[in-house]
Amino acid sequence: MDRLGAIDYAGGTVVHISSGVSGLVLAMMIGTGRTFDKRPPHNLVISLIGAIMVWLGWYGFNAGSAYTFNAIAMTAFVNTVLGASAGALSWMAMEYLTKRTTSLVGMLSGVLAGLVTITPAAGYVHLISALILSGIGGIGCFFTINYIKVKLNYNDALDAFGLHGIGGIIGALLTGVFQSHQINSKIADGLLLGGNWYAVVVQFIAVAVTLLFSGIMTFLIAKIIGRFSELGTTEDEEEVGLDYIQHGERAYFYGELNKLNHRL
Repeated sequence: MDRLGAIDYAGGTVVHISSGVSGLVLAMMIGTGRTFDKRPPHNLVISLIGAIMVWLGWYGFNAGSAYTFNAIAMTAFVNTVLGASAGALSWMAMEYLTKRTTSLVGMLSGVLAGLVTITPAAGYVHLISALILSGIGGIGCFFTINYIKVKLNYNDALDAFGLHGIGGIIGALLTGVFQSHQINSKIADGLLLGGNWYAVVVQFIAVAVTLLFSGIMTFLIAKIIGRFSELGTTEDEEEVGLDYIQHGERAYFYGELNKLNHRL
């Protein structure tokens, strides 16, 4: 891919697309399981703290990919701020337009979508381009999780594909559209700034190769593992709960709470 001229500043293809596709393949191979047992996040405060920690770590992930402190590293840092913010804003906008409400979980999902989308482009695009690119990423991830995932009914509890897979794909493709020689002298201008269709074509090839390689290899590895061990949980394990099966204790007591609510 490097010889073709495909670019990926901080791992949009090798990290996010590959992990997202692997998550989708495994989720579809394992199956949906007990559909009534799919619960929303149980603690929004912990979700918020976790998202903040991820957001902070992402600055090292993107800006640190320059391996030095220079103008490109600072551009990547600022673009990471803008990417997360644009992703959150576009997600909440779509949430409000479709559901007439916004939510903390939605905002945090948008932050992650924006961070993933800006990752392959962080050190290659202008600040305005980062806002547009990440805003599109937030919208794409929103529709994937809220509509495509529901339609296909695959059990991706953490939305690895919806956030990392789709965000990585959008980010990698749009890098070829918005990339700027002025920001990074090692690359050529992209489609928008220089009419360079080749930049988009090589990004598309890089995405396609990553999708095929990750999908096929994950399927083969899972098939081999499946010969010796179950990929998913059994009905009894889902009924009792893995906390008890693995550790001999329960973290949550949903059954008791349901009985109490029924009595009330």
